[in-house]
Order: sequence, then C-alpha cells, then structure tokens
Amino acid sequence: MATVVTRKHKSGEHTYKVQWLLGGRRGAPWQSETFTDRRAALKFVALVDAAGQRWPDGWVKGVGFGEAPEDPAPEHPLLDFGTAYVRRLTSAGPDTQTKYVQQLTALNGWLAGIKRCGPTVENVTSDDDRDWIVARRKAGASPKTIANYHGLLAAVLKSAVEKGLITRNPCEGVKLPPIDDDTEDDDDKVFLTEKEFSLLRLCMHEDDRDFLTVAVGTGLRWGELTALKVKDLNLDTSPATLTVR
Repeated sequence: MATVVTRKHKSGEHTYKVQWLLGGRRGAPWQSETFTDRRAALKFVALVDAAGQRWPDGWVKGVGFGEAPEDPAPEHPLLDFGTAYVRRLTSAGPDTQTKYVQQLTALNGWLAGIKRCGPTVENVTSDDDRDWIVARRKAGASPKTIANYHGLLAAVLKSAVEKGLITRNPCEGVKLPPIDDDTEDDDDKVFLTEKEFSLLRLCMHEDDRDFLTVAVGTGLRWGELTALKVKDLNLDTSPATLTVR
C-alpha cells in the first residue's frame, strides 16, 4: 500500500512524498512522487492503490495527467558519475582512487536507504546530505570520518555544478559535527609505562612487533603508517629514519 512521508524543509515549507513498491511485491523497486499539497498526495495514494501499486494510467511523473516532456534530461547515477570523477583525479594515485571509490559506494548505499531509490546527481538534496550525516553519527562514526566522506561527496557534486548538471551543490552550507567532539579530555587519556608496553609487544605476533614499535615510537597515525613505502625508510643511518610524504 502506498504511504505518504511528510518532510519539513529549512524554509518552513512541507512536501509530501508518496512512495510504494512497484506492484506491491517484496523486493520490487521503490517508486515515488512528491507533492506540495497534502490533499493532492492523498488523492494520488488512492490512485496508486486502485492501480495495484502501479503508476496510474496516463500519469506522468513530476507532471501529472498529461503528456510527458518530449526529451526529458537523463539523470546521472551518483556512483557512476562519482567514480568517473575520481578516476580523472590527476593528484590521486591508484590506491587513493580505489579508496575514494569505496567511500563513494558506501555513500551511495546510505543515500539509497534514505531516499528509497537510486541516488543521482540530480536528486540528492541538502536534507539527504544532513540525514546520512545524522545517521552515521548515531552509528558511532567519528566527526573526522564523516568530514572525510562529506568532503568527497561535496567535491563530486561541485564537479556536477561545473558541468551544468545541477545549479547548486547541496553539500554547501551543511554543518558538520565539530571535530573536537572526537577529542579525549586529558583526564581520559591513558599512557603505558615502558614495562607495560614491553609486555604488550611481547603478547603480539612476532611479525607485528616492529610495526607496533614504530607506531608508538613515532606517533604516526594508522593511515600514515600503512602508506609507508620502502623508499621512505633509511635504515643505513644511525639512528634509522623514515619520511612521511
């Protein structure tokens, strides 16, 4: 059965989204039509129910009963457009590009769950952007992680603006959780003594002990440590050195 989802926008206006599973079958694709008038949305619900959870005969999405626009502009799937954008980044190497595509895939999944349809460059809104941020924060994601994902999404949609596909980047003006929300107070921090560290190192697999020693001795972050290459190490000097690029 079709349902109506009411959404209040920042401007104070309301929209009414009618959504249903095509044919009423479990696993079928979600369909939706949005109205600015609640009574019109309820009338459309009755039409969809009468049509067996299908589009009413003669109804054109976004238009109503009438003729469809002659040449509707095709929408661009967010994941496809974003992947193409990432693969053209001259400043990012293959490993970084692969990481960005993985992040885009996750973003696409989160937005699809919110929108109940495939996210496209054209249909992602500022409210969608805020909704996935709130959901990830509730799921325990750190403000820094959210900022990284949001920066990538904003860059992809900025490219869409530059190509004339959309007029405004929906990520602009969306406030992110403060990064310092993820910072421990000094009273919460715990530091190991040398004896405690030696015991911890001994408990680790012997293949990982040197990695732990470098991590603790340098204070490098996980991403910096795992990005090190052989050319970054100079083991012939005393003391040995490494370079973070």
